Amino acid sequence: MPDTRHPRIPRPRLKGATATVFLALLLQTGTAWSDTRQEIILPPADRDHLLEHMREFLQASNGVLRGVLDEDMDKVVEMARLTLPMRIRDPEAHDVELTRDHTGRTRPERMQAVMPPHWGSMMRQMRQEFMQIAEDARQGADGTRILQRLHGAQEVCIACHEAFRLTPSEG
Repeated sequence: MPDTRHPRIPRPRLKGATATVFLALLLQTGTAWSDTRQEIILPPADRDHLLEHMREFLQASNGVLRGVLDEDMDKVVEMARLTLPMRIRDPEAHDVELTRDHTGRTRPERMQAVMPPHWGSMMRQMRQEFMQIAEDARQGADGTRILQRLHGAQEVCIACHEAFRLTPSEG
């Protein structure tokens, strides 16, 4: 029986061809690697604080998903409430944020001064989605409805990450 397989391209030639095509595409597109997101410059401590909250939203999102999968609506409510502002969740911890720094401003005041207005509206929209998740779970909504809300919250997260990037300031 004759060999009907296609002739094999030698690996070194294939690697060189792949690299050449990749380099040509990179040179042709030019700005393909530039970051066009709006830069938000924050002091390192404020940037770290905001990143910590983003991780909390991710944990809350995963917790809501786990609660729906386990059909545990109490867990859904608990996890959705993690996205509440600190002043509501833990007023004593929030007092630390209200300590004034060397500029005489509190963390919320510093951050509000540099955050774009559209960022604030996205944050409020995302929190509203999570609060609606908690309310729906309390009222006995089915898992599909809660997952639709979770999808809406995550769409806001994705849009925000596509629009903005956080950069620590010098010092």
